Amino acid sequence: MGFIFKVKTKTYTIEFNKLRFGLNELSFPIFDDLFTEMVEKPFQSTNSSCEVLFNKKENMYEVQFKIVGNVLTTCDTCLDDFELPLNKTYDLLIKLIDGPENLNDDEIIYLPKGLHEFDFKQFIFDYFLLAIPTKISCEDANKKHNQAFIDKLKIDEGNDDENNSEFDPRWDALKNIYNKN
Repeated sequence: MGFIFKVKTKTYTIEFNKLRFGLNELSFPIFDDLFTEMVEKPFQSTNSSCEVLFNKKENMYEVQFKIVGNVLTTCDTCLDDFELPLNKTYDLLIKLIDGPENLNDDEIIYLPKGLHEFDFKQFIFDYFLLAIPTKISCEDANKKHNQAFIDKLKIDEGNDDENNSEFDPRWDALKNIYNKN
């Protein structure tokens, strides 16, 4: 899942012994400094939070992370900056085990029963990045693209076609090689 943090922080830590059995609601603000280790991030700034529904049971926790808020980002099509709303939910299951067994499962996190707290920074980081679409578009925020920029792209594409009207005959020779096979 993404980057691994080595620094422990109390900002995103949940203390299991302070939770009551049943549903617990927690909220963590998502600060820009959570992403300082990223060389290139898909947004400029964020005003978001992670709402956590934590269902504590006898030997397991059902955790639901809801990323809500918005990010200031750039449209991949027209390069305009805009506020992209986020509203995504992700589920996680945590099972408590007795021994130091090394169980690997992509859908379940196994923790020792004696653990009193856990830092969810990595999960919040990953789920936040998953909430941002891979192709960012103004349309995701019900906003129209910058038409002046789109028109400029169309003009530039037309100029490229005119400049490429004279083909190098070597390319035709290469096309013939491909057609013979």
